[in-house]
Order: sequence, then C-alpha cells, then structure tokens
Amino acid sequence: MSERLNIVVESENASPEELDGITRELLSWINETAPGAKADLVTSKSTLQGAKAIDVALLGVLSLHLLQSGILKEVIKSLSAYVTQRRRKVSLTVKNSNGKNVVINTENIGRQELSDLIRQANELVESSG
Repeated sequence: MSERLNIVVESENASPEELDGITRELLSWINETAPGAKADLVTSKSTLQGAKAIDVALLGVLSLHLLQSGILKEVIKSLSAYVTQRRRKVSLTVKNSNGKNVVINTENIGRQELSDLIRQANELVESSG
C-alpha cells in the first residue's frame, strides 16, 4: 500500500512566514509521531528569467504518503493531537486525488468526532484508488 494524500494547512491571520513555519513543524510532527506514513513538502518548479528552474515549496501544502495498511487511523489521531496540543488556531484539510477532503480543526475533534474523522478519512483513501 502506498496511498498519497495532500494536507493543506490554514491559519487565520498568519503571515506567509508563520504559515511556512507551521507547515514545516507539522511535517516534523507527522514524521516523528506516525511511523508508517511520510510527509514531504509539496514543491513546484519556478524559473526566474535567465535562471535555471528550481523547486520551490508550495506554501501550506504537504504530501502525505501512507506506507502501511491501517496507518491512516494513527495519522488522523496524530493530526488531531497536533491541532489540540500545538496549534489550536490551525485547520488541516486532508485531500485525495479526486478532490474529496476531510477537515480537522478544534471544533471537530472530540471523541465522537474523532471516530467520524477516521471513518471519513478511510472513505477518502478508498475513493482515491
């Protein structure tokens, strides 16, 4: 299994520098707390006139690779813990290649809501393949 999802990070009133810092912090958080999943910055080729193309990180976007079957539940729990423990004013949108998504923020991560998020995330992965 190697599913790929994107995570879009949003934070009200955050400057581009703050959003970049939050995104990189989340990247480290996922890679440290969710073995079996790997997060990477999403990049795009950018070329300045007369220069070679370089990879530039897209602001607030991570690529999430699910490397093990069944890891999605742990990833959703990890993302929920990140929002509640580290960044209460951050909203995370997990998207599949078909454009379906699940939003994680402080308003939807109580015990029952977490079960619903996990169910929705599993549906997200199933509908992308």
